Amino acid sequence: CKKASESKVCVNSAMVLKVLGWPLMIEAVFMILPLLISLLYDEVSIAKEFLKAIIITGGVGALMAMCIRPKSVEMHKREGFLLTAMVWILFTVFGMLPFMFSGCINNVADAFFETMSGFTTTGATILSDVESVPKGLLFWRALIQWIGGMGIILFALAVIPMLNHAG
Repeated sequence: CKKASESKVCVNSAMVLKVLGWPLMIEAVFMILPLLISLLYDEVSIAKEFLKAIIITGGVGALMAMCIRPKSVEMHKREGFLLTAMVWILFTVFGMLPFMFSGCINNVADAFFETMSGFTTTGATILSDVESVPKGLLFWRALIQWIGGMGIILFALAVIPMLNHAG
């Protein structure tokens, strides 16, 4: 899409959005585990909040993956970089939903920080009394840290083969 006479560089944004739907659906599947933990510890209200987050995350992901029709399925390095950055952001935005829905963290900035610190595996927290957090949410905190540690490796292995051109 880059022309010699122009400095305009095109990004296959439709393909990036389509591919972003798949990691969101995977994140929704991961949310099933803390939902089950919540049910195991008889935290029915927290399980309901996880169910809402699963439906929203999985629904948005499915819409993106199934309904977006890119003109081209080619992805280049720039799409790979954009995709990687967007996965971090979208995982955090949708990953903070259980914290927000449960009322455990009432502030959007704090919920975003808590979730992003998990996905980046920094270990930072805004929670002053972690032990008082329901077990399902504690499991979600631990799981997002695991996803952050392992996920970047798996994501790189999934994205690199899609970069079929050097552009």
